[in-house]
Amino acid sequence: MEDSAAIDRISNLPDDLLCHILSFLPIENAFSTTILSKRWAPLFRSLTSLHFDDESIHAEETLRRFSRFVDTIILSTKLIKTLHFTCGSIHWRDTRCNIDGLIESAKQHPVENLQFTSSTFLGVSSPPNIFTFSTLVF
Repeated sequence: MEDSAAIDRISNLPDDLLCHILSFLPIENAFSTTILSKRWAPLFRSLTSLHFDDESIHAEETLRRFSRFVDTIILSTKLIKTLHFTCGSIHWRDTRCNIDGLIESAKQHPVENLQFTSSTFLGVSSPPNIFTFSTLVF
């Protein structure tokens, strides 16, 4: 059998299709694709659907880093339409991690679908600024 060169067919796909594929990945994995090549580096900024999940976070300091990561991604993404937070860490109510700040960052985008999923927010008041999105679709 002849030695053939590897063909990268994925990188030849249009950006819209690549972004659609990346939108199904956990945000950490989608962000990790930025190191694949110069072509992939800006793709995560074009994602219109972001899903953040902190359920594997068990330490307060890790949650602070995660919160900063979320804020950075939200601020560097161009056009967010769907934003989902799955908040499973018990540390949201114990730390200074700012849910309000994340929501304010998200308001800089035309978010139509905003979802918070958590059992740990029991006993934690909903951020009042969640109700002031002018772009949400009901």
